[in-house]
Amino acid sequence: MARLSAGWHSLGGAAQVLDVSFGEIIERIRTGKLNWIGRYTKASSFASILVNVTTGKGGEISAEMFAQSQGVSFTEMLSFLRRRHSPAEIGQREKGRKDRISLSAAQVASFHENFISFCALGLAVKQGWVELRQQLENAGVAAVPGSPQIYRKTDVRHLLDNAVQLEAEFPMKYSL
Repeated sequence: MARLSAGWHSLGGAAQVLDVSFGEIIERIRTGKLNWIGRYTKASSFASILVNVTTGKGGEISAEMFAQSQGVSFTEMLSFLRRRHSPAEIGQREKGRKDRISLSAAQVASFHENFISFCALGLAVKQGWVELRQQLENAGVAAVPGSPQIYRKTDVRHLLDNAVQLEAEFPMKYSL
């Protein structure tokens, strides 16, 4: 596996770092205690799941890692941030190097309060991509301008509220 950014680990690596079982890592993801997860695109199955074990300490996350955790491309996330849909810090680097774009924990929380990626929406409403895309089109819901995989939560609130209601009515059917 390629070298990962600091704090990011495979499920097994995260279990070793936190000194817990593999099952405990899965449970922490399910309950939101490890809520910054990402996908390693050069692997499949469980090997593709990445967990950031340092984010609970008020640290920041790079725009690239945040994009991966939301299931969108880095290019799309940069476009989204540069259009000022959501705040981000742009740190200057020495001459000839690209600026570092990162988000603080508060900025990530603000993103999650106001926006949701298509991937995260599919997971939240427990629908496949084709079915979800059709439902969004039928409801006339459009993505944020310039970011085809990011939606305003106010535009998809009806889907999220319905998913919460179904989860309450049929918890075993809709749980992982």
